[in-house]
Amino acid sequence: MGQLAGNHFLTVVEGRESLQELGRLVLWEGAQDILFEEIG
Repeated sequence: MGQLAGNHFLTVVEGRESLQELGRLVLWEGAQDILFEEIG
């Protein structure tokens, strides 16, 4: 599991409703471009 196992590194604050569809897309079409931005 690597260094991130058990360590919180991301909180989704917008777009949670799209996560299920993103999962399906990745499963059937492979890796997708995605952008993570730091807020704060």
